Order: sequence, then structure tokens, then C-alpha cells
Amino acid sequence: MSRDPETQARAYEDVSALGMDPVEIMGEAYRSYEDSVTHHENRLPELEQRRREVKRDFDALQRSRPVEATVIEP
Repeated sequence: MSRDPETQARAYEDVSALGMDPVEIMGEAYRSYEDSVTHHENRLPELEQRRREVKRDFDALQRSRPVEATVIEP
């Protein structure tokens, strides 16, 4: 991810030392990028709906039994 050529060379060497091919790893990351984004993007409407339901339930609970508290002055 670095734009520094020295950092890139060190990273390439480190990955190669682990027995992996850096170009192959970058290719796999590029190919799988869209799938990972799509998976999370598809979950957003469901999560937003759940957030609304929880907020509605919380608001109803607060209306039926508000929190009674007193302010403690230091």
C-alpha cells in the first residue's frame, strides 16, 4: 500500500520470505475485493431495518417507563 519504493521492496521481500508470491496475493485480493464489498453492501438494508426496530422499541420503552434520576452536584 505504500508509495515508497523502498518500503514496497522490503514488503515484497518479507512476503517472499514467507514462501508466498506477492503478485499472486495482490491478484487474489483484487479479484475478491468486489465480493467482500458486495457482501457487506447487501447486509446494509437489513442492518438499517434492525436499527430502526431497536430504536422504536427503545423509544416505546422510554415513554412507558422513563428513567428517574437526580442530578448530583459536585
